Amino acid sequence: MEEMRGIWAYLSGLASTRRAHFRIRGTRCEFIIKLRDDAQGLNSIRDGAGIGSVDPEKGEYKVQDIGDIVHVLIPQLEKCPHWKAWRKYREFKPWAQAAQLIYSGQHKTKEGSAELLRLKRELTEARKYRKPEGGDAGKLQ
Repeated sequence: MEEMRGIWAYLSGLASTRRAHFRIRGTRCEFIIKLRDDAQGLNSIRDGAGIGSVDPEKGEYKVQDIGDIVHVLIPQLEKCPHWKAWRKYREFKPWAQAAQLIYSGQHKTKEGSAELLRLKRELTEARKYRKPEGGDAGKLQ
């Protein structure tokens, strides 16, 4: 169990960086870590987490399975509170909500479809850089 805590702490650390991408494409969510020169590291993440896949050509670790996202990835990232203080968490919140909406099937309703569109816009807005007033550029102000 100690090994799992270590991989999830490492993954949550990566999730707070520019190497992590939370994407909503249509009615699909993706979580991507890009480490172009570290195929071994990507394979270690996949093997340790037990979910996702590695594309060595692109240098990407990717989780696309909505069940893995909702039942494994989101809960594990939520357990690692240290990265919640960083600006990347602003992207995670609407992405996680969208994943749960899609998983539940609510995105197929008129209201759910509108909510998914709102979450996509929120995610896009969260990606925009805002110059902080002093302090660390990565931390929430």
